[in-house]
Amino acid sequence: LKKSVKLRKRLKLKMIKIRKRNQRGYLSRRKEEQLARKPEQKKIQVH
Repeated sequence: LKKSVKLRKRLKLKMIKIRKRNQRGYLSRRKEEQLARKPEQKKIQVH
């Protein structure tokens, strides 16, 4: 029983780490998309 509890805790920590990593990747992607859109908006305003 003790071993299984330790394994469960490790799995939970792994899942939390993976979720945090996914969130970071998602946020960085959104920032990149926003930066990619901004120059297009500036060009439209200039024309």
